[in-house]
Amino acid sequence: MNAQLTAALSAEEAAIYAYGTIGVHLSGTDRALARTAELDHRARRDELVARLDQLRASAAPAPAGYDLPFPVTDRTSALKLAVQVEDGVAQAWRAA
Repeated sequence: MNAQLTAALSAEEAAIYAYGTIGVHLSGTDRALARTAELDHRARRDELVARLDQLRASAAPAPAGYDLPFPVTDRTSALKLAVQVEDGVAQAWRAA
């Protein structure tokens, strides 16, 4: 179970990083929704860190940066990345 939780933690950290890029290419309601999603990922990350601490399990530190799967240059590519990020996080949680 610890391996699945650490995988979910890694997915949450990657999502937080991605939303930093996603948000700069959005405005208005899109940006507000992206910010809410980022905050949700931060909350889940914090909960996972606390849970792993309770289990006395350790996780590798998050990398300083991530390679995005494609360039994010506009609203369309930002939304495409958001969908991909959410799908990846959901897959990680499914295993947990």
